Amino acid sequence: LPFELEDSVPYDLDDVVIDHLVVGEIASDGKAKGETPVLGIMLPKKVLRQQLDLLAAGGLDPQAIVPSLIGLAAVSRMVRTEGVVLLIAGNDLCLKSGETVIGFRSFSPLSGTGGAAHTLKALETTHGVQVEKVLVLTSEHAVGWENLGIAVEHVVPEYNGKKAEEPVSLG
Repeated sequence: LPFELEDSVPYDLDDVVIDHLVVGEIASDGKAKGETPVLGIMLPKKVLRQQLDLLAAGGLDPQAIVPSLIGLAAVSRMVRTEGVVLLIAGNDLCLKSGETVIGFRSFSPLSGTGGAAHTLKALETTHGVQVEKVLVLTSEHAVGWENLGIAVEHVVPEYNGKKAEEPVSLG
């Protein structure tokens, strides 16, 4: 993955931590079905060290650091969709076309509706689609999406026939 990303990122690879998440389907034998989409995740080592120091100061010793997008990736598979849909959980966005995840992105709620509009346009442009509906999974930072001229629906994913009280934690 670092070799693939080297020319595409504005950082020296020695200054960042890189990981990945397979977002495509894996067959029961553990092998990929054809081409498999992979989400590359990168974080500056300096930022990671600050977060680890903050947690240590609170008496915590995390065994793993998991971006919130990972929870949304898992939950997005539980939400049945048709057409081009944008799932929102907090600051994280997941773009689906039918049942296929085609993109992820985080945005800053400090930018207000302008940030949401720019992020939406960037996702649409990057993937060559037009979002038909927005599905909001959590109430946090959901304000403003209604102002973009797209149908907005609040949804609660189900797991084993039960509705999840906290969708991202379910992920």
